[in-house]
Amino acid sequence: MRHEHGSTSYDRYHSLRMLVRVARLAGWNAALVLGGLALIAIAGEAWLRLAAPFIEPASPVRFAPGVGVLYEPHAEVRHTND
Repeated sequence: MRHEHGSTSYDRYHSLRMLVRVARLAGWNAALVLGGLALIAIAGEAWLRLAAPFIEPASPVRFAPGVGVLYEPHAEVRHTND
């Protein structure tokens, strides 16, 4: 299919082609940005696991008979999902 330069169908064809190119470029850019963010999140997770690991949860509590469970003041509470 051959279009004459300057015709409406020629312009329409090339403008549609340009839109497809822009959409592809935007898709690649979005994929690169999301991939970069995923890598940053994975690296951050790995760094935090290596920098401050703990295996056992810690709940510094004591039981007071008239009150119930009390947390120790200024104590660290650690919770894991394991």
